[in-house]
Amino acid sequence: MPQWLDKFLRKPPPFQFVERPTEKRLVLAKSCFDGLVEALAPANRRCHEGVALLLGKIEDGVGVAAHAVRPDAVTTRGSFHIPASEMAKVVALATRLRFAIIAQVHTHPGEAFHSEGDQEGANIRYNGFFSLVIPEYGRFLPNLRDSTLYVFSDAHGWQLLKDAPAVVDGLTVL
Repeated sequence: MPQWLDKFLRKPPPFQFVERPTEKRLVLAKSCFDGLVEALAPANRRCHEGVALLLGKIEDGVGVAAHAVRPDAVTTRGSFHIPASEMAKVVALATRLRFAIIAQVHTHPGEAFHSEGDQEGANIRYNGFFSLVIPEYGRFLPNLRDSTLYVFSDAHGWQLLKDAPAVVDGLTVL
C-alpha cells in the first residue's frame, strides 16, 4: 500500500458520528386515551386511586400506546395494588396483541407526584418504562393538567419529564 494512502487511512476523519440523544416521550392514540379515561372513571367516582396499564411499543425513547387496560386492582383513597394474577392477565393480553406493557397510569387524591409508595411498589420497571400520575383522582380528565410523567432508567431510577402534555392530530403526546 502506498505510504500516502496508509497515512490517509490512519488519520482520524474530520467528523464524528454522534448519536443524538432522543427526547423521551409517550404518545397515546386517541382510542387509547379514550380507553384510559374510561378505565379510570370508576375509581374517580368512588374517590379512590385508579390505575391502568398502557400497551404498545417503545423505540428510541418514544413510547406509543395503542391500548389501555384497567386491571382488577385493590384501591383505596390513597393507594392501589395490582395482584400478581391480574398482572399475569395483562401480560398475556399484551403478548397476544404483540405489545409490551409500556406505562403505568394512576391517579392521586391531590397533587400528582411519584410518592415513596409509587417508587417502591411499581410492579414493572425497566429502562424506558413510563409512569403517568394524574391529580385529583382524575376529575379533570380528559384534561391532563398538572399531571406528571416519569420514565425509568436503570442508571438513575425514576426521572421526571418536564414537558407538558399536548394533543396533536388526535394523539395525546406526553
